[in-house]
Amino acid sequence: MAAQGEIGHFDATLIRPTGPHPQDTVSQYRFIEAFSTVMILTSLANLIASIPIFIFVSRELAIIPLSTFILYITSSRRSTARRYFVNFQFYRTPRFARISEYLATRMHLSWYINIAVQTIVTIICWHALGTGVRFFIWILVFSTLSTTTCNGAVKAHLKYLIDAGFRIVVFRRYSLDGAVRHKGEVMPLCGLYGQVLLFTDATLGNAWEGGQHRMERWVFSEQYQPMVAGEETVEWHAVVDTELRYADIVLLDWSGEISENMVWELRRALDFVPFHRVIIITSDKTDNLASSILADCSGRGDPGNLLLLPAPSNGLTTLLFRFAFMQRMRALRPEPRFWPRQPASERGSGPS
Repeated sequence: MAAQGEIGHFDATLIRPTGPHPQDTVSQYRFIEAFSTVMILTSLANLIASIPIFIFVSRELAIIPLSTFILYITSSRRSTARRYFVNFQFYRTPRFARISEYLATRMHLSWYINIAVQTIVTIICWHALGTGVRFFIWILVFSTLSTTTCNGAVKAHLKYLIDAGFRIVVFRRYSLDGAVRHKGEVMPLCGLYGQVLLFTDATLGNAWEGGQHRMERWVFSEQYQPMVAGEETVEWHAVVDTELRYADIVLLDWSGEISENMVWELRRALDFVPFHRVIIITSDKTDNLASSILADCSGRGDPGNLLLLPAPSNGLTTLLFRFAFMQRMRALRPEPRFWPRQPASERGSGPS
């Protein structure tokens, strides 16, 4: 069972590096923070509303707001707790790779969830009140009060079910170049397979990806819970080493300028994970340099096993990126984990 990564171990050392940073998170992810605040207030409103509804209207109707509150609270608790269960012995595989593939090509869960929630609400209201004016009034009330919160909570529960026991550590340069692409395509796809761990990045917070499926992208990419490291080099290295120690996949976005720190991140990643569990996103500007850097790493393994993907900059490259990423996830098998083959070297001066 352990080999499949279904049972992990609790590691308290992960609590500090992966917790949200209050100041950075509010400033960098203000839209996500605002949405999270609305969800919290709405869930509390559902809890408060369930009391008078239970006493004065109907016990059956009180099930709707109370269930909404419970759904949100349980999803919120799982959001952080699930990150601290890791596997010391094996590199794991995605838990439900086929479901992840299906969702990756159909980012419109809101429609299905809204229909399901509205159907359940309608059935409960009809059973409790029958037909008539009161029936339609309460349908309208619960559509306003509960649907959005249920929608977000169900997505979160689905995400946490899919990503259990699989961790993807992501590194990228702090730059607006490619930030929208990374935020709107790379991170959500990773999040459909596992827990996404990425340093707080102001350039992602300032990038507005648009689109009608932002909520799904925010939930799956876990932009609300980034890794945190201080400005001191030692702390940054400690966070990188801590996360790589339990990583199942490492993805490096080299679609823009490649810095010395990014090269150090690659070398350090190869100290912790095998080549076939490292993915690098490149562009026309960085292909040659990336190949040269990988040639220098040949002493650590076969660079041919490392997956180089095109940056999803247009329709064709996006399809290629998705297909190759899915193929690699599907091909993974549980295998024994090895510890760093050599001490960290060639230290950089801080995060990318």
